[in-house]
Amino acid sequence: MRINFLAKDLIFGTFISLAVAAGFFIAFVAAALWVPQDQQAIRRHILEAINHGTFNARISYGPAGSIEWPRHTLDCLPVNMMLAPPANRLVDAVSNRSVALNPSWRDARVPEPFDCQALVRAFPELGAGYGDVHFVPSDRYIFGNRVFGRAMLSVMPFGAMASVMQGVAFALLGAIGAVALWRLRNAPDPASRLLPAGYVVIAGCLALLYGVHYFDTMLMFAPPDYTHFMFVLISLLVPLASMRPAGLALYAASYGSLIAIFESLTGGIPFALAMLPLLLALGFQGDWHRYFAKLVLLWGCFCLAVVASFAIKKGFSIAFLGDREAFVAMLFYRMRGELPPYTGVEMSLRYLLAGYRRWSGLIALGSPNIGTGLVVAALGVFVIQTWRTGLRSFDRPILVAGWLGVAVLIAWCAAFFQHAVVHPYFMARLLVLPVIGAAVLIAVHRPFAFAPRSVR
Repeated sequence: MRINFLAKDLIFGTFISLAVAAGFFIAFVAAALWVPQDQQAIRRHILEAINHGTFNARISYGPAGSIEWPRHTLDCLPVNMMLAPPANRLVDAVSNRSVALNPSWRDARVPEPFDCQALVRAFPELGAGYGDVHFVPSDRYIFGNRVFGRAMLSVMPFGAMASVMQGVAFALLGAIGAVALWRLRNAPDPASRLLPAGYVVIAGCLALLYGVHYFDTMLMFAPPDYTHFMFVLISLLVPLASMRPAGLALYAASYGSLIAIFESLTGGIPFALAMLPLLLALGFQGDWHRYFAKLVLLWGCFCLAVVASFAIKKGFSIAFLGDREAFVAMLFYRMRGELPPYTGVEMSLRYLLAGYRRWSGLIALGSPNIGTGLVVAALGVFVIQTWRTGLRSFDRPILVAGWLGVAVLIAWCAAFFQHAVVHPYFMARLLVLPVIGAAVLIAVHRPFAFAPRSVR
């Protein structure tokens, strides 16, 4: 009977996911067409940022380590795309055109990566031979970051945009924390305090350990992080555990559609997939069959919306933008593609673990030792609590959610192994997920207060 109900919910959820993905894509196209964008102001603000050394500025990540590099290097690609010459209204709004790369370019005013060198070459004002560049389309992603950035840079300088984006991120986390604290203070009994206590911990961990102070000054990361924080806040206001199947499907499909609009393999999809079990577990009451049925619906609708969003963008690009780029070939390259020898990157588990060990400082204000310690301690909490409770672990959905979050990260790294190996300098932020799960478990259930499991 439960299987029949789940199948019906999934079929209904499929229709919701497809409809929601189409609706969000239409909204994106409308925004790209109608949101005010001043091309002259955008070019002026980008040129000022180059001349002022904004892209080259090496900024320390935190006081606990020596991580320091040009923060806005990863903004070079979306900013590069904002400089494309006029084509037609639809192409200008929706197509992601960037400067064709030339490995021989070297300009000390911007970082060495090719996207940054291409950015500076697009400005004839910067020297002889500059400005003579060719823009090529790259429509694998919806890339709403570009539209978001164009709107921001139309009204403010680049540095002001970075500060505003950072402020918005902390404001959203502050809203989660404030609502959770208010509910915690007004909870009538200990049982009703568990859910807001968990959200206080989530808000605190994200504010302190997720690198919001650094990454959310960047166009590549701020919009998807806003999406995560908004959907965490929604799940606090309307707990997922109390939602009916239609509400869960709508929530997950909206989450997946909006993430797809901003996602470019920067960790948004695995972060959401790993957080959903925890958000569902907070306040959940019922048996494990019901928990997993709801989780399957959440995961299924989220993934359907993501896939549908990318499929709609690809179909739209082929139909209206003349796109001939092979999406599947590039996807498989990110999964298992061979890397050129000159990169020095080794496609091995040993190399991946060493890289993430180093970059675990991203969840510890720069210290890889503290970051590694946090991850090991989190896994230790899960292992000890599982050993203590045995089969009763299923009565603690937060513990199950913690293990599921770890499983999502492992599965994502296994599926996109090449990408995980190449990009630990931002994907390591996802190591915060088991830490959040363990911290919530300790705050809500105090796992070490349980007696050792009895011998059966």
